[in-house]
Amino acid sequence: MSFVSRTRIALLAIATALLVLPLSGCGDRDADNLVRVDFPEKLNHRVTLRPSDTNESFRFAYVTDDDKKVVEEVEYKNGVTTYVFYRPDQTAEKILEFYPADDPDTAQTQVERRLKSEVFLAADGKSYLRHAAYTLDGSVVRRGLRNPDGSYITHYLRAGTDSVEVEVLYDKDQKFQYEIAYNENGTIKSKKERRSSYEIVTSTYRDDGTKLLEVTDGYYSRSGTFFKEDGVTPSARFNETSYGSATFEYLDAEGKLAYSVEYESDGDRTYTVFTGDDRASYRQRWKYLSGDKRCDANSTYRLVEVEEFHKAPQYGRYNWNDVTDIEMQDDGVTPKTITVKENGDRRLVVEYHPDGSVSKLVEFDARGKELRTTTFKPGEKASPVTVKPSLKRFTATECLSIPAKADVGTPPPMYYGGWGP
Repeated sequence: MSFVSRTRIALLAIATALLVLPLSGCGDRDADNLVRVDFPEKLNHRVTLRPSDTNESFRFAYVTDDDKKVVEEVEYKNGVTTYVFYRPDQTAEKILEFYPADDPDTAQTQVERRLKSEVFLAADGKSYLRHAAYTLDGSVVRRGLRNPDGSYITHYLRAGTDSVEVEVLYDKDQKFQYEIAYNENGTIKSKKERRSSYEIVTSTYRDDGTKLLEVTDGYYSRSGTFFKEDGVTPSARFNETSYGSATFEYLDAEGKLAYSVEYESDGDRTYTVFTGDDRASYRQRWKYLSGDKRCDANSTYRLVEVEEFHKAPQYGRYNWNDVTDIEMQDDGVTPKTITVKENGDRRLVVEYHPDGSVSKLVEFDARGKELRTTTFKPGEKASPVTVKPSLKRFTATECLSIPAKADVGTPPPMYYGGWGP
């Protein structure tokens, strides 16, 4: 028998032995995840191939006497070795990946290596049918399976157990469908799911299984609802824009809007208090100085302006025809200008000196025409202005944090035919 014939028989025996290995194991695999197989690197009949990227140390193909590949071997610079096994029609059938050898200097043809992952491929030689990944001690950390409808499901397991920590599903067109994270007791911790071509909804749950938060991510904005302890009754809502601003709306016991907090990207915020019928009573603008830009308890800011609405608006939330507007000085306490507006453009404007004394009174008629102006020197007494604006520092009852925008990504390209030498 010729050398070529003997080599061919040996390679085919190796390939046959390796191709029949089950997903849950490989060869004579023991408790330490050691796999005893005949590795082809010690055989002489091989072809050197060009490495496909800079992470490879070398790449070989083991071929039959008619130049058909049986096994392809790739050695990476980190010591990991991959073997790709081919069908007679030259489509890849299986991929085995091994951790670096415990004794890299061994000269034996038959050695023991720890299995890192195994992949079984469809007839096209590219699309995954199923796969599994292992730790050094042989514990399964990830496993996946192609469903009859073409979708691919992957389970990420909790360390050292068979308990599923995360489950992810992509459909046959590689579109993300859902991702479910589980607690150790098996209850759902969070769930991301596709609701439409442009919306991903993420639900977060408390330890008792009740829903805490539901967030909808669109292309350019985000919105969500916080729920009370029953997991059903809304307690707050929010909207967040792509340029960093966000508005939180807090609801009362009856589910009506009680107040809102608008956060700008620079940390400035506006509080608006409502009467219970979705009508604004007053609002305050505060300048951000330092600290947390999304939580009042951990930040410092000063009052800039107060607007007090004296009558309910006919339409919308605000009555701009009947409002007291107060602009504050830099100390956030002393008024700079108070404007009392009523009945169209009829208004009284009161300006203040830095010491808080009145510097000027200006009156306008209903058409906005100035009627009279009275000026005062610093410290000079002026007639008191009967305005009692809402100067109370208004603070949100809790700091609600919004989770990061849902990142669903795409499945590894090899799941759907992207693999290839």
